[in-house]
Amino acid sequence: MNLAPVIIHKAPDGQWGAIVGDGDGLRGAITAINHGKGNPHKIHGQTWKIAEPNMISVFEKKIKTFNWKRAEEQAKDRDWQEVRSRIGDDLPDSKNGRHYTYNPSIIATATIRLPSGKILVHKGQILDPLTAMPFGWTQSYIVFNPAQAWQVAQVEAWESTYPNVVMMASELPDSWQSENALVDRLQHPVYGITPHLAQRLGINRIPALIRPDGKVLSITVPKEPLKRRNVT
Repeated sequence: MNLAPVIIHKAPDGQWGAIVGDGDGLRGAITAINHGKGNPHKIHGQTWKIAEPNMISVFEKKIKTFNWKRAEEQAKDRDWQEVRSRIGDDLPDSKNGRHYTYNPSIIATATIRLPSGKILVHKGQILDPLTAMPFGWTQSYIVFNPAQAWQVAQVEAWESTYPNVVMMASELPDSWQSENALVDRLQHPVYGITPHLAQRLGINRIPALIRPDGKVLSITVPKEPLKRRNVT
């Protein structure tokens, strides 16, 4: 259709009809269509040629020239920014080296029962996850800031010694491409940490290496290396 106006209306019997032209007016056109007199091939009154391009042709042209790869990357970046806004913990960088242990045990605040009624945990009972779930704690954990080059280098040194690690970032990289580059460099997935998880692991400085040591976690926080000064 390259003429206007065109009134398209669904009649009470469920059939669609059309009136071309302004001769009947809107109400008259609707009445005519309701009585089965709609005809898209007959002109009622005056019409004008449509100046706008055929949108189907426009869409077909855009589809052929559209940069789908760029659109996909932009969509990923939008999703990535939404993920970054929800995950992360602004942990401060380490200024002084430190090695310490942390007991991740918690005290149950309520009695927990199984569906059968059997008591799983009593209120006030001390729970030690290193004892309750030893398999999940056989790996090491690394928390670091990817924006700090020296911390990324420290992570690479750690992973050469402790291959079974889970890596977490205090703040995820600023783009999906940067995240992929970081994963490729470290050859490990890099997840975001949350304040709750950082507290459960017993860390408040980064980078940090967390390893199970009996009933406690052994935590190593290295000192930031001194920057080399130019000698003239």
